[in-house]
Amino acid sequence: MKVRVSYGSAIKLGLLKKKIDCLPMTIYLMTMGSCTGKCSFCAQANNSGSEMLSRVIWPEFSLEDVLKNLKDERVCIQCLNYKNLFDDVLEIVENIDNEISVSAQPFSEKELKTLSRKIDRIGISLDCANKVLFKKIKPTYSWNEHWKKLEKAVEIFGDFKVTSHLIVGLGETEEDMVKIIQKLYRKKIKPSLFAFTPLRGTPLENKKRPSLKKYRRIQLAYHLITENISNDFRFKNGEIIDFGVKIEEYIEDPVIYTTKGCPKCNRPYFNESPGGTIYNYPYLPDKKEMEEILKIWE
Repeated sequence: MKVRVSYGSAIKLGLLKKKIDCLPMTIYLMTMGSCTGKCSFCAQANNSGSEMLSRVIWPEFSLEDVLKNLKDERVCIQCLNYKNLFDDVLEIVENIDNEISVSAQPFSEKELKTLSRKIDRIGISLDCANKVLFKKIKPTYSWNEHWKKLEKAVEIFGDFKVTSHLIVGLGETEEDMVKIIQKLYRKKIKPSLFAFTPLRGTPLENKKRPSLKKYRRIQLAYHLITENISNDFRFKNGEIIDFGVKIEEYIEDPVIYTTKGCPKCNRPYFNESPGGTIYNYPYLPDKKEMEEILKIWE
């Protein structure tokens, strides 16, 4: 059986003899089918056959070679949408004894229960912060169905064992993003933050990336919500004007600016290019990097 392996994961596994300045903490795999989804931001949409997912290249390897080199790392399986997907996922997870996350479109309740016996986390991504954007950007799917399956997955997997990706910069306001993070957290679903990344060949290839200032403000709001520090936000014209706390007491915490998602998921370069603007730090930013980050708050 063949699988795709993220470029960084392939280097970490010794499948590629290349240099990289930051290795992933999780081994990221992707299924081999052609995706029938039509998500406007995704290079895999509409059976594109692209070797990209976000900014990352995913070369092909045999599952056998992956397993031979796998140690004790968490494994995350990224799922494309095609007819026999569940069978492929089941075959992969049945061969892996490590902690496993699966990120996919909504599976049936029966399929979720089957997977729960082999994996410890499931991801069902909303990506969009509101229903209007979802309908426009993810036309293959249903907002209501995603929410139903997210809630069912929590019943099956347990509190905060279910993740949902959110992409900042698709056209939502800061208020939209804060409210969806609050709703997910209230329902005991773990939000995972991404910055929109324009990719050549997609319908959104000419859309601008979110400003770093907006992204940092959402990262702070995420931290305050998920650490149960504040839910008392105030907004004006969709922007946060009050975080409910004195932000000076929190903004110097480097954890705020790191990748958010499943445990041990640092996703190097999913949103970034080497040497470019860093939205999600795949490690704790150092003193010099924190000085640069804090300029945003001046």
